[in-house]
Amino acid sequence: MRIIRTVGQLQLALLLILAGLWIRPFSIWGLPSTWYAARFIHLIPLAIALICTTLTWRSNAPITKSARFWWFSITALTLWSLASQGWAFLNHFPPSSPNYHPEIAANSAFQGVLMLGWVWAVAVLKPPIRWMVAALLLALALHSIITVIQAWQQHSVGLSWLGEFNTYPDKDGSSVLTATGIRWLRPYGFLPHPNHLGGVLTVCLLACGGWLLGEQRVGLAVMLAPVGLYALLLTFSRAAWLGFAVGAILFVVLSWRTLWRQWRRVIITLVAMVSTSILFIAGYWPLIVERAAPITGIALQEEAIQSGQTQSTEARSVSDRRVYTALTWGIIRDFPLRGVGAGNLPWKISQRLIRTSYDLRGNYVHNIYLAAWGDLGIVGLTLYGASIFGGIGLGIWRHHQQPNPLNAALIAGACAWAVVGLFDYYPYTLLPLQLLWWGLIVLPILEPSSAAGASATDHTPPPLPLH
Repeated sequence: MRIIRTVGQLQLALLLILAGLWIRPFSIWGLPSTWYAARFIHLIPLAIALICTTLTWRSNAPITKSARFWWFSITALTLWSLASQGWAFLNHFPPSSPNYHPEIAANSAFQGVLMLGWVWAVAVLKPPIRWMVAALLLALALHSIITVIQAWQQHSVGLSWLGEFNTYPDKDGSSVLTATGIRWLRPYGFLPHPNHLGGVLTVCLLACGGWLLGEQRVGLAVMLAPVGLYALLLTFSRAAWLGFAVGAILFVVLSWRTLWRQWRRVIITLVAMVSTSILFIAGYWPLIVERAAPITGIALQEEAIQSGQTQSTEARSVSDRRVYTALTWGIIRDFPLRGVGAGNLPWKISQRLIRTSYDLRGNYVHNIYLAAWGDLGIVGLTLYGASIFGGIGLGIWRHHQQPNPLNAALIAGACAWAVVGLFDYYPYTLLPLQLLWWGLIVLPILEPSSAAGASATDHTPPPLPLH
């Protein structure tokens, strides 16, 4: 059993490394090719982990009294997502209609099942927190290197087998910044958009902080922290920057005692990170001003969308989001209780865009909470919020029972993405990034005795019995 459990734990750590890679080589197990989630290579280690979970779960039951409400919330959320296929918007068209796409809701519900399986596997196998944080540090090193190279070369580096997209500044649809005659391509890493890369770097960088304060050798963390911060800044993802700031503040609050005891290594790392930030500001000031400048004249921008006129990238980004938000609120008013079905919100938005003169395609609103409300109604939003914030709250309670900087870093990363979700939708929709976020939420919930990260000299009183 120990060997089986170890194999499963290694698969879970591998999944955290793979979370930032967009690898979709084939359709797995004969699942429909129209289910985009079925093409990710992530399903292979997840399947192995689930097999190991099935073989060992009786000796590692994950449901404790303190976590029963959270388990109820996430299980009910999955069941509600599955049930939403019965009223999904695209499922009500005749089968002969080109608008009949039952696979949209089925794929979204399938992702919910995968998330529940992933959370269950983590809770049963209880991987050592050190392993999982080490996996995030490896991911940080990989993504930081590729980010810096892409930003320097201003095009992709030819690693398509790892999921890298073919990007260059003049390619239609590329995410670029323009200032003082400069057309600068934002780095994508191995993901579909620079904002996604910024989110991954945010949680990995916060994990680096946990490693810095732990009992492990800290040379790797001291070196990676400034490099990872520079890579995060290069993404120019404002939501990721804000999420990192919020996560860092929470990490300090949760770990202030350890920060005080380890002040030497903290000061060295902070000096390196501040120096890196100064170099970034000096080198990219015109682009920073363009990215951070307040956007004015919203009414004129929306007129430009309707007429198809060219706008600055920043103006178009803000005005597009306003349109999607307004349409989502309209859909929520019309379908407040059950929503339009899992995964169907972009299609409903597309239907309503046809009735307008906006030059836009259907897409999710850039807010995970509104997206969940539009998809699954107020019932789904309640369960989604309870699953996220209930899990984070339970993790904080566990940390209070037995402080551990590694757990504090994971909690900070989970909260950072809860903030990012106010401005972007990828934590809600994209399978690899969903795996990463739910992993950050569930890992700190594990019983302290299984965390494998607490100091042997920690004299914090043991937690109350939970079984």
